[in-house]
Formats: sequence, C-alpha cells, structure tokens
Amino acid sequence: MFKLRAQDARARQEWVNRLRAVAELHAMAVAHNNPPLLPREHVTPGNGGLQSSSTLAVWDAFSAVKDHLFRAEQSNFLLARAIDDLPTCGDVRHVDNDLLLLKAASHAMLLSLSQCLYILQHQQSTASDIGSCKSSKANSDNPNCSSSHSKKKFVL
Repeated sequence: MFKLRAQDARARQEWVNRLRAVAELHAMAVAHNNPPLLPREHVTPGNGGLQSSSTLAVWDAFSAVKDHLFRAEQSNFLLARAIDDLPTCGDVRHVDNDLLLLKAASHAMLLSLSQCLYILQHQQSTASDIGSCKSSKANSDNPNCSSSHSKKKFVL
C-alpha cells in the first residue's frame, strides 16, 4: 500500500482523480479485451433435454447483477477508505456527520441488494426444482422430487 502526500487538498484531489481515471481506464481495457460470454445451453440430467432459454436468460441476468453488485461493493470500499483517510481537522473531516451517513447508507444499501439477490436466486432455484420435478417422469430418481407422504421414517 502506498501513502501519497500532497501539499494541499487540491493537490490531493488531483491525485485521487488521476488514480480513479487510471483505474477506470484499466477496467474498460479489461472489459474490452474480455467480451461477455455468449448465452449457453445446458443439458439437465433429470429429463435429458435442454433447459429452456428463459431459465438460462434468468441465470445470465443473475450473473450480470452479481457483476454489477461486485463493482458497487468495490466502489463502496473505496468510498469508505477515502472517508476514513480524511484528516482529523479542517473543513472536511473523517468524522463529518454527512460523510458518515453517506458511508453507512451506501453500506446498508449494498447489504440490502445482496440479500435481495440471494432471495431471488433461492426462489428461482426452488421454482426450477419444482418445474423439473413436474416434467420428470421418474420422480423417485430425484431425491428433491419425492413427495412428503412417500417418505417413511424408520427408528432404529
């Protein structure tokens, strides 16, 4: 880790702006050199056929949301670090109420979005499990598809 010192706040802001510009150019270069993957088709073992393209589109959308969320978390980390690195005295300090509120609100928002994504993924996987059970002819082959009344509990 490097600590850069500037003579005044303006010089420090110039350093930060240049570092952000370099990071953004690097991210754009990486994105340009690594194009997004093409939609894929999967063969499911349960029914031997191809999954519907709508299901794959949903999972591709989840993947895109994860990528966006990851980038937002990185930005939030940089924001928190920038706030923490502010001086302890002067007009703008690291304990400024508005900055602390911004830091807390952005962290809470990212947590909420992560939880929403988890809930949506769980609902989608549950719905796809139910759909594969209905389309499968041999439900007894899949332990997730067996009904509750067909399960017997044995006590040894």
